[in-house]
Amino acid sequence: MKLSLRSAALILICLFIVVILFALIFLRGMGQVMKMKITDIDLSKISDGKYFGKFESEPWQYCVKVFVSNG
Repeated sequence: MKLSLRSAALILICLFIVVILFALIFLRGMGQVMKMKITDIDLSKISDGKYFGKFESEPWQYCVKVFVSNG
């Protein structure tokens, strides 16, 4: 079954709208995270080991795992 040019254009427009809406929802809150200032850390003052961190900024949750070895 062939799609007419009009049907194909309508499908492409709908797909474009869905992609734009997804991008807007996905990027919501990212501006705040991108503006965060992370200061320098002197790793020589931190004991060797495994460290976990978590930060929540609606609607996202960020988790990090850091390994410190030999200062």
